[in-house]
Amino acid sequence: MWLSRPYYLFLLLILPIFWKFALDKKGYFPTLQFYVLNGVRSLIVVLLILALSGLKFPLKMFKDLTLVFVTDYSNSVYPSSRKWIKNYVNRTLDAMDNSVKVSWVTFGSKAELQQKTAEKKDAASAIENEELWIRPGEEFTDIEAGLRLGLASVPDENIARVVLFSDGNENMGDVRQAALLAKNKGIKIYPVVPPYQDTQEILLETLGIPEKVMVGEAFSLKVKIANLGIEPCSVKLKLFKNDKQFYSTNLILSPGLNIFSRDDLLMRGGSYLYKAVIEAACDTTDGNNSIMAHVSAAGKPKILCIDGANKRGSFLKKALKLKGVEINAGGVKKIPKNISELSEYDLLVLNNVSSKQLNQVQMNMIRDYVADMGGG
Repeated sequence: MWLSRPYYLFLLLILPIFWKFALDKKGYFPTLQFYVLNGVRSLIVVLLILALSGLKFPLKMFKDLTLVFVTDYSNSVYPSSRKWIKNYVNRTLDAMDNSVKVSWVTFGSKAELQQKTAEKKDAASAIENEELWIRPGEEFTDIEAGLRLGLASVPDENIARVVLFSDGNENMGDVRQAALLAKNKGIKIYPVVPPYQDTQEILLETLGIPEKVMVGEAFSLKVKIANLGIEPCSVKLKLFKNDKQFYSTNLILSPGLNIFSRDDLLMRGGSYLYKAVIEAACDTTDGNNSIMAHVSAAGKPKILCIDGANKRGSFLKKALKLKGVEINAGGVKKIPKNISELSEYDLLVLNNVSSKQLNQVQMNMIRDYVADMGGG
């Protein structure tokens, strides 16, 4: 139990004052009725003050989570891929909270429970001791059997998530039946395809960049690179802007997903094409080693300032110019004749302009500029 706003407890000081005035009128009520009535009132006041103080109780809102690793150990999965799977599982466990329970199932022509639901540290130790495992038979691949045993390993009082490692080459059973069972139990299955062979493969997945930026405003480029092999790999990452290289660095990619971030800024408005390229001796396919993304840089904010009867907007114009804002000012005749010209401005300022100075076409255009074009 704790209070997020304990200073509200000072309001409890009103209770003695309340009872002082209440006791002065005690003679107007029967004794029992007096104490019941004022006791209920006091209780309501105390509850309200506790609510204002942010009283909270530590309630267990969720069931314990069990993470079930279901692993394909048939002949179609390379020994190096099995090593990759164990590394993947260990990295996953390192990132998980200690309260998570873990179980481990292997399957081939049949399924075996190598580690029943246990604490994370105990499960991690059992996963490493492969020599103690029961061999599941490697001639066939029965994914259904593996999933069914994995689902059955979860205690009824727990919720579960299943991570399925397999190449998908099922030649026994029907995985769809197990998937339907998991769906009916409300258990999600996360499939992971291990590397097919010992060779390395580097893949540029995404180049994250904002679609629009302001001139002179720093922004980040995020490059996601996947190392699909089982060993670290040294690569060179090059970044290009409108076909001109502006950055290069050497990276060591760990197996799995790697994220690289680099800040940049644009000093002129316009459209820019960014490109990321990786060069890696440990790679096997060049076709996935580059990726591109566009960004549009907007120049200084552009404002149209229309003055009406008296021209008292000079102070506003000076202040905006000091902030680097581009201003086009003038009388009502400065209002563009069509909405495409008006949309070139980020903001329209009407300074003491009466509706009598605008015709219906201009008023409709301004309305559409705000409502449809996002103008201000």
